[in-house]
Amino acid sequence: MTRSPAGSRLVVFGSGEFLTDTALQIVGGTNRTAYGHPVQLVQNVVDASLEDPLMLAIRRQSHYTRLLRPVSDEARTAWEAANYGIALAGLGLLFGVERIAATRRRRRYERILALEAR
Repeated sequence: MTRSPAGSRLVVFGSGEFLTDTALQIVGGTNRTAYGHPVQLVQNVVDASLEDPLMLAIRRQSHYTRLLRPVSDEARTAWEAANYGIALAGLGLLFGVERIAATRRRRRYERILALEAR
């Protein structure tokens, strides 16, 4: 092949290391967010190579991230306490359900054993 077609494109990345989970976790860990720019770069390259204008328009719209409203320390503490309280109540409920089921199983086995002893 001596010449490429007029519509062909060549994209060269020097290394694929920027797409590894480790690299994304290290960069994202510095500011405690998911760092998705390398993934977005690859998605944009694929979209551009396919020349799909609709996909390119969708990618351009998702450029901005939605930020959460700042929460005061008191509200954060209240939400955290509520979260732990709900989790603890759920564990207590599961414990209670298991105890009831264990008691029913024990009574059933005792009845079975009592019938066999006759």
